[in-house]
Amino acid sequence: SNFTLSKSSRMDENRDLIESYDPATSGVTGFLIDLDGTMYSPGGLIPGAKEFYEWLIETKTPFVFLSNTGAKGSQGVQNKFLSCKYKISDASVPLRNIWTASEAQMNFMTH
Repeated sequence: SNFTLSKSSRMDENRDLIESYDPATSGVTGFLIDLDGTMYSPGGLIPGAKEFYEWLIETKTPFVFLSNTGAKGSQGVQNKFLSCKYKISDASVPLRNIWTASEAQMNFMTH
């Protein structure tokens, strides 16, 4: 599967700058993925989020979901992805693939 990525945040004005992401030629070997607004919004999963996650798992592409909010830790994000509104998979997202501001702060304070 290919995913469309934009070189510009002004997609309407720069449609000619949009190119298709091809994993075979991109040189990208892993993904750091922001959660809020990228994988989900307050209304649920963003369109394509589940398919992107499935692709990550199927292709064994390294990834980490990142959150800059300290409101919940990795377990909270994992539970969110298991809830009906945000269900990304039948299986839990591994905790090793989730890093939140809570963990970053604790890591900083203990090292």
